[in-house]
Amino acid sequence: MLSKAELRETYLKIRQGIDFKAEKSAEICRKLLTLDEYKNSSAIAFYKALPSEVSLDSIINEALLTGKTVLLPKALPDFSLKFYRVKKDEKLVKSPFGVYEPQGNAENEAYKIDFIILPGICFDLKLNRIGFGKGCYDRALETFACPTAAVCFDEQIIQNELIPSDKGDVKPNILVTERQIYRKDF
Repeated sequence: MLSKAELRETYLKIRQGIDFKAEKSAEICRKLLTLDEYKNSSAIAFYKALPSEVSLDSIINEALLTGKTVLLPKALPDFSLKFYRVKKDEKLVKSPFGVYEPQGNAENEAYKIDFIILPGICFDLKLNRIGFGKGCYDRALETFACPTAAVCFDEQIIQNELIPSDKGDVKPNILVTERQIYRKDF
C-alpha cells in the first residue's frame, strides 16, 4: 500500500496527463445539476479549478444565472478556508498557491452554505480523499452540516485499495465523475 504522499505524487502526475478535460468537466457539471442536493440548495460553495482539475465554470455560471448564491473559498495563512459570495464577472485574484480566489471582505462573507463542491487529487471507492495535504477542506467541512460532493475524473479513482485515512479526514457525501455518481455508505 502506498502512503498518502506517494499516492498524491502518483495521482498528480496521472491528473496532469488526462485528456479531454473540458469535455469530461462538462459531463461532470451536467451530473451535478441532476443532484437533489444541488437543486434544493440556494447557496453553494464551489472552487475555481487549477488547470489539471475538473472545471466547474459552467455550473458556476448556471448557478449565477438561476439566482443561486455562489461562494468560493479563500485560503488563509493558517490553511483554513473562508467562503465568500461572488457575483457574475467578479474579478478574482490569484493566490500564492495558484488558485483564483475572491478578494474577500466582510460584506460578501458567507454565513449559510447549503451544499459544498470540492476537488481532490484522488479518491477510493469508499470516498476517502487525498487533497494537497494541508487539511484545508477537512477542517472546513467539520464546521458545516450541509451535504458535500467531490468531483474528479475517472482516472483519479483508486479501484483496488483504500486510501490510508486519519481521524481528521472528512469524506464527501457524494463523488461525481464523468461516468458515475458514488454515494457514501452510511
